[in-house]
Amino acid sequence: MKYRIITFLVLGIALIFLAQSKPGQSDWAFTETINQHWLNFCIANSPGRITDAEITLVKIDDNYESALPSDHLTRLDYAVILANIEKFKPRSVAILPPLKWKEGNVINEKILQSQCSKIPALTLTAEVENSPVAGKQNVDEKYQALTHIEGDLSKITPFTRTLAYPEKSTLKHAKVTFAQIGLSDSVNQQGIHTLPLVARHGDDIVPSFILMAIIQHEKLKLSEVTLQLPPAVSKAQILIADKYTIPIDVQGHFKVYQDAMTSWEDLYKTIAATDLTLAHTESSEVKELQQDLEDDFNSLTNNLIVIGLDKAQDQHITLNNEEKISLTELVARTIATIQSGRFIEQWPPLWRPLSFALILLFAIKLYQLKRRQVLIWGSLIAFFYFIACAMLFSSTLLWTPPFISMALFVILISVGTILPYRLQDAANISPTAPQPPSSNLKNNESSSNDPS
Repeated sequence: MKYRIITFLVLGIALIFLAQSKPGQSDWAFTETINQHWLNFCIANSPGRITDAEITLVKIDDNYESALPSDHLTRLDYAVILANIEKFKPRSVAILPPLKWKEGNVINEKILQSQCSKIPALTLTAEVENSPVAGKQNVDEKYQALTHIEGDLSKITPFTRTLAYPEKSTLKHAKVTFAQIGLSDSVNQQGIHTLPLVARHGDDIVPSFILMAIIQHEKLKLSEVTLQLPPAVSKAQILIADKYTIPIDVQGHFKVYQDAMTSWEDLYKTIAATDLTLAHTESSEVKELQQDLEDDFNSLTNNLIVIGLDKAQDQHITLNNEEKISLTELVARTIATIQSGRFIEQWPPLWRPLSFALILLFAIKLYQLKRRQVLIWGSLIAFFYFIACAMLFSSTLLWTPPFISMALFVILISVGTILPYRLQDAANISPTAPQPPSSNLKNNESSSNDPS
């Protein structure tokens, strides 16, 4: 039994060390597939907890060419993008960059105004900051406020100054709010990425771009939204009618759930702004290219459409896995997380080593049995172990990548099945040794002296 355990420990520690260090990302790419299948299995066995997201991200990336010679996007650029989207009769659109320009252009203002007026529910962004000196409030710079509020508001993050407000010509069917407060990083003191869902502006509590876009898409009123904070409730949250319950902190910030997906591309649709021009082209060559984008184009009719910048220079947010993304991408992931209810996190740091220790205890017990029994009982224990993990996910939305645990059970069963319980039992594995010639000779002599 002892050498079984030693073999298991050596192989198990080597596996854990190699898996945690990940010497080459491509070498371990297959583990991401295993993780994704396991997460999908857990989600499928958690009915009612998680649904599909309804968001399509239209990215203005480095391949986008401005309609006019300019080093930044113009009114005409946004007008063209909105015109291409409007053909799909969208339900709601949210534009992340503030639609504000220093230079005036009456013709382009009229064109943009015309396109904005055709969008039934439009969410626009203002640039705000929390300055010690409050700025003078322009009467045209209005923010809609929540009316149903419970609890202590003193810790809600405020903003005091509006730096850029969308142009008047874009406001006909639009609601204006903020996406972030100042240019501060989205990482809190614990190293967790957060985004504000509400903020204090004077005596009002203003919903953010993320929250307003979701409310507009659901065709709800702000009176159907309730902000609940301690001490009225034990944990801060936002209730959007009976559709969404969103966990937040006492500052009004939403934590970005980075473990909600192993591949975010599968959670929501993404279309490059340049590809929108392919949707209504009659060219046969273009139609062949369009087939790959057909599902993405169809989503523009029913999904919440978020338009934002995603150029290389905009990708300045570094996630825990060292991935760099833009604010646009972070906002899209946050909206998709809220819509789908994927408030999924990995196990607390101590749980995983404890689970490995539990598998070691299983090994110590099972290695007291014979090989066939190790195979049977090891398989049963592994089965119920992962069933317990799936049940834990269903009740708490906590999960852990399963590859190491799966591999440890494979090692446990393989070692216990191949190696016998005792060293001396190894002799039973080898074939019976032939008798020496001398013994055969003696047997022949004894048989010849027999008188019979």
